[in-house]
Amino acid sequence: MDMNLHLNDKYGIKREVLDEVDSIKPNKLHCNEYKLKKLLKDRELIIKVLKGAYIDMSEHGNILVLKEYISEISKTYNDREILILVEGRNRQVKRDLNKQLRQQRNHIKSVLYQTECNIKDLCSRFEDASIYANIRGRYVDGWQRARHEQLEFALKDKEYAPSQNIELHKRKTQQEQQVHTEETLEKIEVWVNKYDVDMEQIDLKIQIARNKWLICQA
Repeated sequence: MDMNLHLNDKYGIKREVLDEVDSIKPNKLHCNEYKLKKLLKDRELIIKVLKGAYIDMSEHGNILVLKEYISEISKTYNDREILILVEGRNRQVKRDLNKQLRQQRNHIKSVLYQTECNIKDLCSRFEDASIYANIRGRYVDGWQRARHEQLEFALKDKEYAPSQNIELHKRKTQQEQQVHTEETLEKIEVWVNKYDVDMEQIDLKIQIARNKWLICQA
């Protein structure tokens, strides 16, 4: 370790300033290593204070150095008390924050659970609505078909008698027309025969009259 320091000084490498607190692990505060280091630091501090006080009293006849050390120690203890109070408040704040975090986590879990339940309920309702709509659609379609068939049967029943009457009158009319046509044809045939006979008689009379006229002219 000393060799590294000498090499750093030789080549002008700046030393890294380390805080002694950084090397302390909170979970090992009661180990013997830290206790021995604390005793050594206290011993060095006492020797340093006594040495400084002795030199100050010998050279200047006062104890200003001792007062400064005492003031520094008092300030250190006051700072430690403040740190202890701050640490206590921080622990309380930490507990409160952890409590709020747990409450918030529980609230989020309950909200998620309620949301999942609502989603499942909505899905179930949607499925039930789909099934109900399908069944209702089938029922309506069946009812419409049955109603349509019923109306067709009723309409056929209502139209049956008039249709039969119309068909009867139609056949009767056709028969009457056929009879009338036959009678008319017979009358026409009679009149045609009479016309032919009359025309033959007229032609005969004309021929006789012509012959007589020719005889008279001769």
